[in-house]
This record gives sequence, C-alpha cells and structure tokens, in this order.
Amino acid sequence: MRRAHLAHLLLACGVICALFAALAIFDQAWEYTYGWLGLALGLQAIDPKVVTAGDLPIAERPVDTRTQAIVAFLNTVFVPILAMLHAGFLDGWGGIVVAAVALLAAVYRVTFHTSTGPSVSNFLGLPAIWSVLGLYLHAFDATPLVAVLLIGLSIVLGLMPYRCPNPLWSTRWTTTTRVVTAVWAITAAITLWNGLPASATAKGLFLAAALYGLTLTILTAREQT
Repeated sequence: MRRAHLAHLLLACGVICALFAALAIFDQAWEYTYGWLGLALGLQAIDPKVVTAGDLPIAERPVDTRTQAIVAFLNTVFVPILAMLHAGFLDGWGGIVVAAVALLAAVYRVTFHTSTGPSVSNFLGLPAIWSVLGLYLHAFDATPLVAVLLIGLSIVLGLMPYRCPNPLWSTRWTTTTRVVTAVWAITAAITLWNGLPASATAKGLFLAAALYGLTLTILTAREQT
C-alpha cells in the first residue's frame, strides 16, 4: 500500500515538471523544457497502470485515473504544444488553429475513448506523444511546413478508429525493445546536455528508434488480425 501511495505521489509530481517546463519555454530554453518533460515521462513509467500521452492507453482499473490523465495531459500534450508555438513550428494564426485542433483531438480521445476498454498494451488509434514529437522537431531543426505536416498526420492517425498495439508492451523482440528504448533515452539525454539541434549521430539514432517502433507496431498489429 505504501509503495502504491509513493508511486502515485511521484506521478503527481509531474505537475511540477510541467510548471518548470512551461517556465523554460518562455525563456526559449528548449533543452530544459524537454529535460523536464522527459523527467515527467520517467515518473509516469513508475506506475505501469498509467494514462500516457493524455489520450491512451487507458488504465485497466479506474484508480486515480483523473489525476493520471491531468498530469499526462499537461506533460505530453499541453506543454509540448505550447513549446511548438513559441518555437515557431506553429506560426501565425494558422499555427494556433493547428495547435487548437491538436488539443481538441487529445481531449476527444480522453473523453470519448475511455469507454472502449483498451488496456496499456494497445491503443485505439495511434496516439501522439507530443513531447517526443516536439523533441524530434527541435533535434532535426524542422521547418514550420514539415512541423505542420507531421503534427497534422499525428492528429489524423490518433483519431483513426483502429486498434494499434503498444510496441513497448509487445512480447515480440522484448530484449531488443528494451535496448532500443535505453539507447533512445541516453541519446536524448546527451542531446539535451550538448544542446539542440542534435548531432548527425544522434539524428541517425533517433530515426532508427522511430523506424524500429513503427516496424514493431506493424508486425504486432498483423499478429492480432
């Protein structure tokens, strides 16, 4: 019981991460922004039954779901999208509209998809973890056009009515997945330490990790059909 309370307390500390990440945005200190958001993701990982990305997977049991959803929404949706606006990836009124649509889509997933019964091992649609996407945009120094296209694609894929396996919970290539995740996290940490945008080596590792996750998701989806 004490361990459960500690896990939920650490998870709730994610709101502090969101606060410091938002303050870093106004200073355009992007390394600190994504450092705090990364710490929040790490805190979320402490509790395996956690709502991530502010929009699924949904906890299998409705224990502190509202608290989990609020913390996750702040750190994986609201603050990252705010960062995209201030970084210029979403420029002008058009960018504000795209940001608003992304927020509405995330809220829609939370509000209307919770009754569909997905577990932490699968999603309904392909949810975007906007903090990770934002890190990639900064790491690759993306243009506003590329950013809008990627954000738009993420919104569309997230609202598609199909089951999408969670590659991190797949029983296929478990050891490889853990290694790739660890390499990705280390690469992200080194990149933030050295400063954005990322080096050529880091970009290659980021792309390799993304392609691995996409491949694993497709293969796992085929197994379930």
